[in-house]
Amino acid sequence: MIQLGRVHTFKRRAQGQGFGFVRGENGGEYFFPEEMLSKWGIESLRRGDAVEFESRVHNGRRQVTRLRLSDAMSCTDCSDRN
Repeated sequence: MIQLGRVHTFKRRAQGQGFGFVRGENGGEYFFPEEMLSKWGIESLRRGDAVEFESRVHNGRRQVTRLRLSDAMSCTDCSDRN
C-alpha cells in the first residue's frame, strides 16, 4: 500500500552508511538506509521533502521498502521543513 509522508530525518555518513526516517501521514516513523536511495533512483533528498512510500515491519521496526519523491502532497499530519 502506498502511503504519503515527509522526510523527517536524513543523515549522510561516510561510505553510504547514512540513514533517514519518513514520517507518514499516520504519524508513524519509518526507517530507511542511505544506500537504498540510488536503488530507488533518488539523487538528492532533504528534510521536509514530500514522498510516497511503501513499508513493512521487520524485527519490530517499520522500514521503508520503496520510496519516491512526490509532486503532490496532501499529508496534513507530517512535519514541515525546519
